[in-house]
Amino acid sequence: MKKPTSPQSTGTAEVQKVGKTQKLRAHAAKLKAISWRSPYVIATSVLIVLGGSLATYAFWYADRYLPHTSVAGVQVAGLTRSEAEVQVLAKVKAFSETPLKLSYEDKSWELTPTQLGTTFAVGEALDTLWQRQKGGTWQDQMQQLAKAPLTSQREDVGFTTFSDEGEALFADSVRKDIEVSYNETSLAITSKKVTVVPGKQGKRVDASQFDQRLYQAFTASEQNIGLALVPFDPELTAEQAEPARQQVETLLAETWYVRFGDVGNGVIEPDRLAKWLATEVARDASGKAEGLRVVVSADQISEAVTDWAANFDRKPTNGRVGVTDGKVVLVEAGKNGLVIDTKATESELQKQLLAVPTPVKRDVIGVVITAQPPVRQDTLASLGLTSLIGTGTTDFTGSPANRRTNITLGQKNLNGKLVMPGEVYSTVDELGPVEESSGFAVGLVIKNNRTIPEAGGGLCQVSTTLFRAVMNAGLPVTERANHSYRVSYYERGVGPGLDATIYGPHPDFRWKNDLANAVLVQSYIKGNSITFELYGTGDGRTSTISPPTILETIPVGPPIYNQTDTLFVGEQVQIETPHTGAKTVVTYSVMRDGKEINRQVFRSTYKAWPAQYMVGTKERPAGS
Repeated sequence: MKKPTSPQSTGTAEVQKVGKTQKLRAHAAKLKAISWRSPYVIATSVLIVLGGSLATYAFWYADRYLPHTSVAGVQVAGLTRSEAEVQVLAKVKAFSETPLKLSYEDKSWELTPTQLGTTFAVGEALDTLWQRQKGGTWQDQMQQLAKAPLTSQREDVGFTTFSDEGEALFADSVRKDIEVSYNETSLAITSKKVTVVPGKQGKRVDASQFDQRLYQAFTASEQNIGLALVPFDPELTAEQAEPARQQVETLLAETWYVRFGDVGNGVIEPDRLAKWLATEVARDASGKAEGLRVVVSADQISEAVTDWAANFDRKPTNGRVGVTDGKVVLVEAGKNGLVIDTKATESELQKQLLAVPTPVKRDVIGVVITAQPPVRQDTLASLGLTSLIGTGTTDFTGSPANRRTNITLGQKNLNGKLVMPGEVYSTVDELGPVEESSGFAVGLVIKNNRTIPEAGGGLCQVSTTLFRAVMNAGLPVTERANHSYRVSYYERGVGPGLDATIYGPHPDFRWKNDLANAVLVQSYIKGNSITFELYGTGDGRTSTISPPTILETIPVGPPIYNQTDTLFVGEQVQIETPHTGAKTVVTYSVMRDGKEINRQVFRSTYKAWPAQYMVGTKERPAGS
């Protein structure tokens, strides 16, 4: 409920209200008496306007770059950080994709900054400028605001001129056309005289000027850049090269010897050594050039030591291995060898040649080591010769004595040979020289489409038998050739297409040991048959040899009659018997774990071989 008001209190309030009204009217009368043109009023009004403007100015640029501000020629005043970045990056993109016209005298090239790999650190420049204008205390920021209308702020953008690819492109398209290469101070070395060759000044593109012009072109949105060359001197003087000259001169004063004891001596004449020597710039810890350093070609030393090793090495001789009662045994002991340790010798020779001062005695002791044969009694078990993995047998019934001699000697030469993992076996190499001096008899061989007498006739019986043993073992054949015409010895029981002819150096019969362990070649002759057996460790492979398929039979043509003055008129001698020709194919397949690991197709073409006769043309003497 509203409390009632007493008459007395009501009267007091009315009196107070009247008093306030009179005061307000008096104050208003005073204000009317003041002139609006008085200095006081004007100053007050200006301060109010300025205060408002400053407040608006400060508020507007609180998150924007200040007036008169540019980055790399782009005005960013009044822009936020992100707005400014968009503007500057747009300029970078346009500049980077526009070809620059580089020129020097009458030559010119066009390359874009993108091709050169030029990059600009836009974000870093914008951040630096932003920190300068917005960082620090509020007093610092107010000072920046106050100075901004009266000053300008320009920020450069850091940049990288070339990427590695761009530098390569610039070198290949620009530098090679205008730069002048320099020659470093060096030595001219011959066995007779060693002289200092003073260096020659060169010219190269002024990198500093190019960087400056590139940035100017960027900021001004230009494309033309003139190049300038600056000279540069060799790092070394002739005086600094003199110690190296004296060292080389001493090295070449006499012949050097590399001693290998009983094995032999290597000789390095000054003429040869001079070709090994060269110089390079020697630098101190800070990278400053301080002289020439003599160097010796490691390749030349290696070549020399390798040659000496080839001539002096006494290779170890493997023991001969055989099979007795199904067990692999060493039937003949091997011999140790003496071989040059090429790496150690090369190191020692290099060390002695570069010794300073050079020793007066020019003898280097080469390193020779004893080499044991890999096939020894203590290594038999590790060779993995655990089982018979392949065999082949052929018949040579009807062969004359000289052919039998060659088959027997060839078989002996191949018997006991060990083929190590990864090694390719050459029948021609293992047979050795096929000459009468080696014990081989003269027999009939096929040569230049003729059957002629020559040492080694019948050795193809050996290679053909080995060919069949290799296929039965499932080993890959790397070289095989058929005879020019069909030979009955090799068709007995199998037909044409499974022969392998040899005649050094080619044709040859070659095969590879692709097993994990060694393969032992064993052979023997029993009666009129020759057998090859291969021992090793099987890996589960099996082989299949298809029966030879005769694709075409080539009939024999008419006899050929050759005239000769070694026979009298009316005499005739048959020198070739006729043989039917043929084209055959044999497929050789090797399987392991259900997968075919090797397939080879042997195609053979045998010429038809007509009978040939020599017919006499020599006139008989009168009365004969």
